[in-house]
Amino acid sequence: MQPINFEVNHGFSTPVIYSSTSFYAAIANANGCLSTRTEAIATITPLTKPSISSNGTLLCGVNTVTINGPAGFSVYNWSNGESTQNIDVTFTGAYSLIVEDVESLSESSIGCNCNTAGSVAKPVVDANKTRLCSAGDQVILTAPAGFSAYEWSTGETTQAITITAIGKFNVRVTNSSGCRSETSDDITIDAGAVKPVVSAGADFLVSTPAKNLSMVLRRRCHSVGDKTISPVQVHFNMEHTKLQ
Repeated sequence: MQPINFEVNHGFSTPVIYSSTSFYAAIANANGCLSTRTEAIATITPLTKPSISSNGTLLCGVNTVTINGPAGFSVYNWSNGESTQNIDVTFTGAYSLIVEDVESLSESSIGCNCNTAGSVAKPVVDANKTRLCSAGDQVILTAPAGFSAYEWSTGETTQAITITAIGKFNVRVTNSSGCRSETSDDITIDAGAVKPVVSAGADFLVSTPAKNLSMVLRRRCHSVGDKTISPVQVHFNMEHTKLQ
């Protein structure tokens, strides 16, 4: 029971209430005699405690957590002072919400106990080499040690993977608290030198494709008419090499 104090011909505003509450009023004459009290019931139609969702509870140093309040209310009162339906938080703490419509006020609802778990640096991938030089060759890619989860662009989940085909590869890592890194820089694995095809013209040796090559062509001595042809050595490091 709460007494009502108001002047003659003046109204009365209740304090903030969360449930239906009875108030009592009486009037006094000039001699100070009070009338019989009259009950005035402030009826509250209670709102259901709001349901709150979030996209996570971990603050990993580079991210925010979004907490979502229910739609359809005229007023949103978050514990951090914000007043929108959804809020983004970057600090550790418990966040709660009270919602209002035109007639009622809800109970407070805790939506997220957000915790800081530390940021995870972008991983650097180590490769024992970056070229596949022949059929059956392999490249070993290794992510940093000490993480609880690995996500390679190949779909593999081990710290180190074996590559047998050319392409671009990257990885993400997750620490023991559940914080996930950004994706590493791509590491490119390409093919080594293609076996050249060498052909000889009248005065030239031609290599396809053009690669830096070094080889010796030996020819036996033989006679042409009254002339003897000596052995010829040809060294070349270019696409077209003239016979010496």
